Amino acid sequence: MTQIYKFKVTLCESENYIWRDIEISSLSSVAKLAYTILAAFEAEASHLFNIVCSGTRYEFLYDNDLDFYDDYETVPIPPNAVKLTSLRLNVGDSMTMEYDYGAGWEFNICLMSVTDMKKGAG
Repeated sequence: MTQIYKFKVTLCESENYIWRDIEISSLSSVAKLAYTILAAFEAEASHLFNIVCSGTRYEFLYDNDLDFYDDYETVPIPPNAVKLTSLRLNVGDSMTMEYDYGAGWEFNICLMSVTDMKKGAG
């Protein structure tokens, strides 16, 4: 059954003053979560981003970018290839997201609740 994940997303370095609560389907991809966060903060989503969850980095890469990641133990996973449900999150688990590298946009993403999606809802 599809579930609804409710996340509290806090803009880091803002002492918890700037935050949003968002809800998203468990069948959404990690990329869709990132774009939903950016929309909630009225960002244009025109820059690169990464999400780190349980030590795994989700990030779009291009073939010529692989040399840049030689210092990582593993190459990042494309965020559009992974559904949120496969992350096996529990209430209270957190992830981080960095957007527009070097500009200081960092987010803490905390799972606040998980509820079943009502049949017929979408």
